[in-house]
Amino acid sequence: MTNFPQVDVLIFGCGYVGLQVARQFVSAGLSCAAVTRSQEKAAILKSQSIEPVLAEITEAQSLAVLPAAKRILWAVGYDRNSTASKREVYVDGLRNALIATAPAAESVVSISSTSVWGFDDGRWVDELTPVAPSTEGGEICATAEEVVRTLCPAGKFTILRLAGIYGPGRLLAKVEALKHQQPIAGSGEAWLNLIHQADAAALAYRLLCEGGPEVMVGVDREPVRRIDYYSELARRIGSAPPVFDEASLPKRGSGGLNKRVRSQFSDQYEFRYESYHSGLAQAVELPPSQ
Repeated sequence: MTNFPQVDVLIFGCGYVGLQVARQFVSAGLSCAAVTRSQEKAAILKSQSIEPVLAEITEAQSLAVLPAAKRILWAVGYDRNSTASKREVYVDGLRNALIATAPAAESVVSISSTSVWGFDDGRWVDELTPVAPSTEGGEICATAEEVVRTLCPAGKFTILRLAGIYGPGRLLAKVEALKHQQPIAGSGEAWLNLIHQADAAALAYRLLCEGGPEVMVGVDREPVRRIDYYSELARRIGSAPPVFDEASLPKRGSGGLNKRVRSQFSDQYEFRYESYHSGLAQAVELPPSQ
């Protein structure tokens, strides 16, 4: 059980993005707690001044130990080793978490995905574009968003739809495949929409502290063709140019991967990495191109 009767922020999913948000709160001198089901992860969190709370989001009764919190961040990723399905985690787990915390919170940020738009024709989408999922994952995310709207007080939540997250230790590319010259599934002409880990975390932090619109897209300023992105990554890791296997595309298209995403709202924020050019340079720890 947490040692805090109330915390400034409670995080569900203190992983690739959530942990960066937690560190920002700690650096600001604010109290932060994070839910985990792992004793090992709890020890890691504790060592970084993040108060661990041992609970299982798919078991509502286990959330009775949660502290009161001014702000709630939902940043849960799917653990492939979990016995629970994606729907049980992203929809049922989210519902359990919000029932336990949202009524008393001043702000809630729920991280979603641009997969809620399943378009394959390269069209532009933004916060005003109606959702139209074409995959199971996209449909689950759209359903989870409705859970947020139902359970969170109006004006106190933001659904943050993040584009593909990349950064140190997690690139949107099969680096090993590039090194071994293995074909990359799909078309090189399809569009990618990206956001660097640092900018995703900074957006979530500001929304938690300052509030924001009901829906915001987190995406950098430059959609990129897959061939250009992978070619730049290949250059930076010193491998041969990428080869694509278009025959591996599903019959109905690219599964919602071929769209261009922009934001009506996040343009007001300054990004550390405006495009993949500077972001990849940082992520692979090489100087940017001159």
